[in-house]
Amino acid sequence: VFDGESARLVVGRDIDERARMHERLAAADRVASLGLLAAGVAHEVNNPLGYVLNNIEIARRRLARLGPAAQPSIDALSVALEGVDRIRLIVRELLLVARGDDDELGPTDVRVAIESTLSLAAPEIARTARLVTQMREAPLVRANVAIVAQIILNLALNALEAMRLPPEVNTLTVRLGTSDDGRVSIEVSDTGSGISEHDLPRVFEPFFTTKPAGTGTGLGLAITQRLVLELGGQISVTSAVGVGSTFTVLLPAAIADD
Repeated sequence: VFDGESARLVVGRDIDERARMHERLAAADRVASLGLLAAGVAHEVNNPLGYVLNNIEIARRRLARLGPAAQPSIDALSVALEGVDRIRLIVRELLLVARGDDDELGPTDVRVAIESTLSLAAPEIARTARLVTQMREAPLVRANVAIVAQIILNLALNALEAMRLPPEVNTLTVRLGTSDDGRVSIEVSDTGSGISEHDLPRVFEPFFTTKPAGTGTGLGLAITQRLVLELGGQISVTSAVGVGSTFTVLLPAAIADD
């Protein structure tokens, strides 16, 4: 009874944060399991890979002495070397997934990391798209410039690979700001081919890629997610086929003790 009238007491509990925590824990567990597997695989692959690389180089040098008649064989070995280089790239990225970053963390200006990364990547960006930046005031985060730079670079390269139209048509947009809950917000958007609803839940899975064969290892976003999770952050994506994608990274602001 309330105020003399029959009443019903209703209690609601917002479980959104609990659901997000479960998602983060599940993602962290997957990455940790992958890390153990990747470290072992990378170690076992690296040694025989060295034998293959050295012997291909020896064969190419010896064939070169035989003159033009050996050119088809030399060309075939050159293609084999390209394959070996690709395997080495995959192994290196596996190791990045497997090991944590040992660099010391401290108050870090995300804007500095973004601007330096985009400056270094400027030639590659210019070949593919027009760059638009929207930088607003944002608090410091507990990280280091190298980690934040790798997150930005991975997302930027992923965006560039998704845009297959002429450079004057493509747009890469990078935004920095503060979310409603006080976290630092980084958005990387592209006007690329987009990701289907069917594929969207899998974009952070290791080795999953929607890019054409030979244009990606499928590890870039998995590495990015690991780095974001280790900083206590969150990464999400929205996308529409034929329109483009936006990846959003939210990082907690550094506290005074940091």
